[in-house]
Order: sequence, then structure tokens, then C-alpha cells
Amino acid sequence: MPATAAPVTLCTWTNNSGGQGRRIIVLSAGASETTGVLGLLTDTTSASNKVNAYRVSSGGTGNQALTSIAITTGSWQHWGVVFASTTSAASYLNGANKGTSGTSISPATLTQLTISGRPSDFQFGIGGQAAHAAAWARALSDTEMAYLGAGGNPRAVKSCVSYWKMASGETPVIDQIGTNDLTPSATIGAGTSDPNFQTYMTGGPVGNLSYTAGTAITAINLNAGHVFDDVSSAFTSTLNQLGTASNLTTTTGAVTAAREIPITSATGIAAGDYIKLTSGGTPTRVLWVNGTTVLVKDDQTASSGAAVYRYGVSTLTVPGLSISSGSFSGTPTSAATNSLCLFRATCTGNTALVADSDLFTITVTGGGGGGGSGLMLPAGVFSGGMVGG
Repeated sequence: MPATAAPVTLCTWTNNSGGQGRRIIVLSAGASETTGVLGLLTDTTSASNKVNAYRVSSGGTGNQALTSIAITTGSWQHWGVVFASTTSAASYLNGANKGTSGTSISPATLTQLTISGRPSDFQFGIGGQAAHAAAWARALSDTEMAYLGAGGNPRAVKSCVSYWKMASGETPVIDQIGTNDLTPSATIGAGTSDPNFQTYMTGGPVGNLSYTAGTAITAINLNAGHVFDDVSSAFTSTLNQLGTASNLTTTTGAVTAAREIPITSATGIAAGDYIKLTSGGTPTRVLWVNGTTVLVKDDQTASSGAAVYRYGVSTLTVPGLSISSGSFSGTPTSAATNSLCLFRATCTGNTALVADSDLFTITVTGGGGGGGSGLMLPAGVFSGGMVGG
């Protein structure tokens, strides 16, 4: 189980036909909804087609928190719910349009996970396609939900405990992070489309690269399933480099092993940039900017008032080397050293969605960008549900 009680966060992408009381992801106290539920549903009381953070207490009392707007049927959208405590539930559509409930609801211990349908019979399940479902045993913030709602990868958000890609025909449906594999009650049919979705570095670190001018290098495979994840959205890989650091602002509070950094001003800082805290810090990629809060990929520790340095990212050309068909290869022609390099995978359908390798140095002693793409089977069409413990 991703969690047996609040706090917990559940989310997924779905291309949905809507309808009253659709069960998208349900954590329940056994194979019923009578003594405990924390779930991602649609409105159970009307056909409003609003995303619903649904709860049922141990005594059978139901409660829902609905998004401020309805879903758009027949379109890929991101649905999410956050249960911070027994008195705090929130629903999100595309990382925004938040609805909340402060009613006290205490479910019995949650023991069953169901994706698509009621735990008892899988009725009222996902009406259409779904992909990239995830869970956290903590309450995600508005900033984190905004990042996910824009197409961010759950692997990049701290402490994700379960992530299911949900490819058509997949059985069991593998939990890519945790141990909550799911057994379909019926075949997951072939989907007809996919959401625009950010890939993620799942291969080993590239590490520093040492080459000799005039000698062909060992090629690096940047296609899906190697350095980057084989998500459902195609992507193109390029060679990039961080620019000169600029001290733009300071932190407004101390942070310890944190990924949300409060700063005085976010002017000049955008998703896809890099920042570091203090002159001796290590650069980390900016995932999202929400007002004066910056969400980054790696844990950061700094005191209040620490200097925040920003790096831009630009393409890098190493003479003789290039990326072709997703392979970085060639023969370097001249000696040079380039530091703070990275491979960047950009989503073909939405170029704002990028994923990066580790930072490394390319050294050529002696004597870019092409395109690779990663494509997964389309997201599943659901005719039944999936159960995990």
C-alpha cells in the first residue's frame, strides 16, 4: 500500500469521458467503501464532472472536496488529490483549480489499492484512458502539484512511493518505484493517444567524459530506456552547457534538505534554469517557479539570506561530435575542456517539458544537438480495475 492513512497524495493523467462517481484511484479499508476511503474520484453527488478528493470515515460518513471547475471530457488532463490530515483534503485539476474540505473524516486503516473502479466490483471505473499514476505518503504542496499538472514527472518530486506508467496490455502493471504492482481484472486495451509528459533520467550517471582528438569516441545511447526513461511522450536529446552564474536574489528562510526554496524575488529564474545556494553550492535544475518559491530537483540546505545564483542553459557544440538518431558519437577534432555539461531531453509535443542528465565535464586532449526519440505504447483504455495491496 502506498499509505494506510493520511497524509497521502494521489494523481494521474486521464483522457476521460466523465460521469458521476467515477473511481480513478481508491485506497480503501478492504474490498468495500463502507468503513474507509481516501480516493481520487469525480463528483459522487451529481454529474458536475469535477475532480473529487473523496473520503469515507470508519462510520460510513462520506465527504468530498471538488475542484472549482469541471474536467474537459475527451482531453488529456492531470487529476490530483491531497489528503494532508483527517481535517484537510484538496482536489486539483491540471495542478490548479483547487477545491478543499476541512471536515473531520477518519477512515479505518486502508488496506486495498484499486485503480479504476469500486474495490468490490470495479464498476464506475475510469471512463477512457489513463497513464502515469503516482502516490506519495505525504501531502504535496501547491507548487509540487502545479509542476505535475504541467506535465512534470512524478519521479522528480521528492519521496514518491509508487508510480505506474500503465501501458496498454501491461500485466501485471508494474510499480516503477515501489512494490505495489497491480493485477488487472481485464485486459488493458490499446489507447489512441498520449499526454505530453516529461521524461526522467533513469539510467546511470553519464559522468565525466575524457576523449582524444582524432580518435572516435564510444557512443552514448540517449534513446528511451537508456539514459532517459521510456515514457509515452517522444523526446529529442541535445548536448547543453550551463552559462555563467549570476547572483540574482537571496533566500528568505532557512532550508534543510528541502526542494522548495523561498526567495526574495524570482525575476529572471524559470523552469529549466539551474540555481545554486551560496557560492560553493552545487547547481540543481529548477522544476517550477510559483511566485517567490522555486521547486528544484535536489535537496538543498542553506541559511536565511543565502545568495541564490542562477545559470542559464544553452546548446553546446564540440567539434567532431554530434547527436544523430539518439546517439552521441563522432571523432573530436580539437583539444578543449567544457565543464557543467548535460544532456537534455525535450518533449516533442511540449518543448517546455525537459529532463536532464547529471552534470559532467567533457575533456578532449591531444592533436549538440540532433534528435532521439522515446516512445512507449499508448496509455491504457480501461474495461476493468486493478487491485494492489
